Amino acid sequence: MYTIDFGKYQLLYYLEHLWDNGVITTEPTHKTEGIKTYTCPCGETKTESIPTLTDVLSVVVDSRRATAGGTVSIDIYVDYNPGITGLIITAEYNNSALNLVSVTNGNLMSTITVGKNIVFNNTINCTESGLLVTLTFEVDEDAALGDYEIKCIVRECSNESLEAVPTSVVSGTLSVIDIMYGDADGNGAVNLNDVLLISTYLANYDYETGVPSIEVSAGADADGNGVINLNDAVLLCLYLANYDYDTGSSDVILGPVA
Repeated sequence: MYTIDFGKYQLLYYLEHLWDNGVITTEPTHKTEGIKTYTCPCGETKTESIPTLTDVLSVVVDSRRATAGGTVSIDIYVDYNPGITGLIITAEYNNSALNLVSVTNGNLMSTITVGKNIVFNNTINCTESGLLVTLTFEVDEDAALGDYEIKCIVRECSNESLEAVPTSVVSGTLSVIDIMYGDADGNGAVNLNDVLLISTYLANYDYETGVPSIEVSAGADADGNGVINLNDAVLLCLYLANYDYDTGSSDVILGPVA
């Protein structure tokens, strides 16, 4: 509606909205629809849905935590696959803080060639989702605390018909922290192995001398109270029992509670 003011009287008239070409305000994924927003000069907006992606290879880089001087493994996996036979990627990261020490093929592609880039090949069209590759990093002892982005740049991707396959990539983050509470074995992840290690530590602990028979990292003190005891194993069990593997988080907090 538009208004022309003639003093005592006002003329009201209606015109159709003049929508612009629109902008994508939410990118679509293979799981969720996207949103495109259109704007009229009058200030009104409208939206339309963008269909989910059905022909796009979706690649996700895992996020992990580690301590300076430690070693951590980052998984790169495919969570939607329209069918590919070849793929070339480049891992980009802060090489002043992180040193890539190994690249391990996952369970998707039959062969892998590692150089400056990582080349995957298959003899038949691969349509499965799963682990593509695992990158293992050493964190520099002088690495500053904070987040370091781990990117996966797709250079080429093709299917069995030698057609280019479009891709979508979600980057990951390596967070360098003081202590990773719950990470008893110091490998950069908190999982069932840490519960088992703490249990083994306690089963072989000499309460008379206060000397442990096996070594654990500082993260074995899961509640951050300065003592490694049964409470840490129990807390880790609760953490894992409430862990959401889709979001990578748990309702149970590790470390000191403010």
